[in-house]
Amino acid sequence: MVLARGVHACFRLIKGLGYPIYPKTKRRIDGSPASIVAALLWSMSRVRSFRTLLATGKAECCALIDAMVEAAPLAKSPVSVPQIEAMKPL
Repeated sequence: MVLARGVHACFRLIKGLGYPIYPKTKRRIDGSPASIVAALLWSMSRVRSFRTLLATGKAECCALIDAMVEAAPLAKSPVSVPQIEAMKPL
């Protein structure tokens, strides 16, 4: 659920910065309840290649989250920075 809430906060940031959410599948994720996004993320975590990809991208993930947190004050609508920061891998 932490990641699902973070995903929604990231979409709010993108929209708050004036950018559209695309493609259509990402707009659907944005409009889905957090429980559905959490279930989707959980099901993807059952795929070995996806787990391997995530494990090797820790530094990139941290850098992206840091960039989003830095951009959050520029958003035209409120963004939950703690929810974005909570997505950082341990």
